Amino acid sequence: MELTEVGADRYSVLGSSPSTQFPSSFTSAADEFLPIETESENEKSEQRPSSVQIEQPTQAIEVQLLPGQILGEGMSAYVTFTVHTRTTLPQFKQAEFSKTRRYRDFLWLHAHLQERHRGILIPPIPEKSITEKFSPEFIEFRRRELEKFLKRVVAHPVLVTSQHLQIFLEAPDSAMQEAKVTHQTGGLLNSVTNFFGVKVMNSLAPAIEVDMWFDGKTRYIANLESSLLHLANSINSSIFKTCELYDIHTDTAAGMTMLSNCETESNRGLADSLSKLSEVFAQMTALDREYASATKISFEDCLRDYLRLIGSVKVMMSQRLERLAAYQDVISNSKAKKDRLEKIRREGGQVPVALNHEIERLETMLEREREAYETISKSCRGELERFEQAKAKEIQQAITMLVQSSLTFQLRAVDLWKSFLRNLPDNNPPQ
Repeated sequence: MELTEVGADRYSVLGSSPSTQFPSSFTSAADEFLPIETESENEKSEQRPSSVQIEQPTQAIEVQLLPGQILGEGMSAYVTFTVHTRTTLPQFKQAEFSKTRRYRDFLWLHAHLQERHRGILIPPIPEKSITEKFSPEFIEFRRRELEKFLKRVVAHPVLVTSQHLQIFLEAPDSAMQEAKVTHQTGGLLNSVTNFFGVKVMNSLAPAIEVDMWFDGKTRYIANLESSLLHLANSINSSIFKTCELYDIHTDTAAGMTMLSNCETESNRGLADSLSKLSEVFAQMTALDREYASATKISFEDCLRDYLRLIGSVKVMMSQRLERLAAYQDVISNSKAKKDRLEKIRREGGQVPVALNHEIERLETMLEREREAYETISKSCRGELERFEQAKAKEIQQAITMLVQSSLTFQLRAVDLWKSFLRNLPDNNPPQ
């Protein structure tokens, strides 16, 4: 059996786990939804660097994605997910409602959150897939990861206040499509790739890091990414070997059955033993499949998720460096203008009025850029602390689940062999 490390084929060992069903959903009529404003005060405030001081009541909003549904046929086929929401937040019209969304709607929400909440760690969403995108295993994987994205967004004290999140969760289909036309993202036209591998504006010189705390975090993130990738690939190789093992067990069971049939006439006791042994190997095959699926879901997917989160961390830290570069650019320009002013005065020349005005303008800009840089740096610090706390908790939980599932499957295998030995014919005692 083939199991690749990257791409949709990775999901071929998954089993679609049943999801808890919510009660019947509620929908809002399109004509009751509030008009979408192009430049609302909420949008303007979202564009400013966010702090981490906004607080919301715990469990003020809960979301769940129900199993995906394939609609259409052939080239027109697509998958939808029902997003069920329960909330006590006053901006929502109802306390409980459901809306149907496609993957592209999640992309729209993610893009707006990333563009309008600079300095905030925006949770990642799973990658696009060209092949196997309609397989039950991949659809279930995407459902889990998209649900994880939404849960992280609504749990964040800043992101939960987003107007675009409210539109995504509450708007009828027609209003959602209108929002996607009205609220478009942009601003990445003139860009280059910075140290983090993230696109940034190319009009400024690269920032020079001045904060040793962030410098240390940059090295830590690089090492963390390398270590997680190595471990994820190792676990994937382990799953691949397990898949090979259950193919071997299947062949072994078939061989035992053939030999049992051969011995039926000459040695009935031996034939029975071989037949029972074939059944054990067949059951071991089923155990191997369950174990491979459990390992992928409980551990490998967690590691891959944090690799995507590290990508989001890089985007956030790149945004901080953009602000630092802008701040340092104003400092450099201000110094150059002041040096020119001093030179003119030393030489006894007449100071141009425009030069004084430019220095005053730069001084104002300097204060504004300094405040913006300090704000986004404070926000990034808080986000990195949240990231590290969540990482420690979630990966520890994944380790616990991995060990528990490994122990469970090993004990089940031991029980199978013990049962086989107990039922061996008396004339064929184990040696």
